[in-house]
Amino acid sequence: MWVYNYMPKHGKLYPDSLKVLNKLKNRGYLFGVVSNTSKEELPHYLNSFKIEEFFDVAISSGDVENPKPSPEPVLKAIGILNIRPFEAAMIGDRPEDVEAGKLAGVYTMAAFRGMRPRSELEAAKPDFLKYFQYSHRKTILKLFFITVLHYL
Repeated sequence: MWVYNYMPKHGKLYPDSLKVLNKLKNRGYLFGVVSNTSKEELPHYLNSFKIEEFFDVAISSGDVENPKPSPEPVLKAIGILNIRPFEAAMIGDRPEDVEAGKLAGVYTMAAFRGMRPRSELEAAKPDFLKYFQYSHRKTILKLFFITVLHYL
């Protein structure tokens, strides 16, 4: 299975990811993961990159009846974080991430990395679209999840 064999050996975080997570966490940001990954696999993704400690909540497809693009997992995450939708931001690399965020009433950010056609992300009309370079020679932590941010 990909999550158990490939990711721990070949997956890589973006440069400075841990530095940024540490800096934001020290400033009081809360982080949540909302993923269509299974309840069994999501912890392995986070553990593979030793980033599980940064996340205050992790919602998998098994934690809700309606996964993304439904707003249900996003609303569940922000409920657990005890914040309001307008206080949250979502980052995702798929149109369904943007759709779920919009339906939940949060600020949406799309991370274009070349995994899906640019036109799909643009058509989803995120509040902000960021372009990342992607190298097939260097596997990067794929953003299967949405990050919910909130400054205390």
